[in-house]
Amino acid sequence: MRLLKHTMLILAMLALVSTSAVAELPKGEDLMDKMAEASGGEKMTAIKSMKMVGVMELTGMGVKGDMILLQKAPDKSKTEIMMHGIGTITQGFNGEVVWENNILQGARLLEGKEAAMMKLQSDFSSNADWRKAYNSAKTTGEENFNGQACYIVELEAKFDAQMTMLLDKTTYLPAGLKMIADTPMGKVPMEMTFEEYKEQDGVKFPSKMVQKVLTQVIEISFTEFEMNKAIDDAEFALPEAVQVLVDKKKAETAEAPKAPKA
Repeated sequence: MRLLKHTMLILAMLALVSTSAVAELPKGEDLMDKMAEASGGEKMTAIKSMKMVGVMELTGMGVKGDMILLQKAPDKSKTEIMMHGIGTITQGFNGEVVWENNILQGARLLEGKEAAMMKLQSDFSSNADWRKAYNSAKTTGEENFNGQACYIVELEAKFDAQMTMLLDKTTYLPAGLKMIADTPMGKVPMEMTFEEYKEQDGVKFPSKMVQKVLTQVIEISFTEFEMNKAIDDAEFALPEAVQVLVDKKKAETAEAPKAPKA
């Protein structure tokens, strides 16, 4: 009986130690605030446009391409990837329509969570205020991610998606992101690492990103950054093939029978 009581006392003490360790983790909201400040804080609100030029490689497949990313406040964006020997893949958001024009699959309109994710990435205001993009942030532990000691922060996006952000414990900059992504192939696990941060006008950006989707690994390295340079709205105009889909959708909506009033 004495041994049983002694064992129970040890287990109770271990439970208290475990609970204390969990309680010592920083709050998710505080970590995300530190992340925003480390990335540039209020200086990010001064960004009205951005152009990033780089290269993309599907590692292990020998496929490479040149990449141009354009963004213009408040919510326009376009990514163009010129794949060597294959063709061009373009995605964009003109403030109303989220689209993709893919040399392999043709033009399509993005909807649901896939579209919501691109809208989130295109929203300049969310860079400085993470609460505009996420409903909640909760610290759930620590992890050694890509050689960095990180806090694990579980995020609930406003478009009903769960994401896991890995924040460097020293710099508070994002080291990685994990999520289940909506794609044309269905829901697939995706992991991204953010590396080699560079600073321009007080704002820090990762100049290298590695994306893992199933067995595919994509490396993106940005070599040029331009901020607050004039970008014509014509850059975000819908390609003809995408405009055809928009017109078709509008026509189908107009022809759809209306439900009788109750």
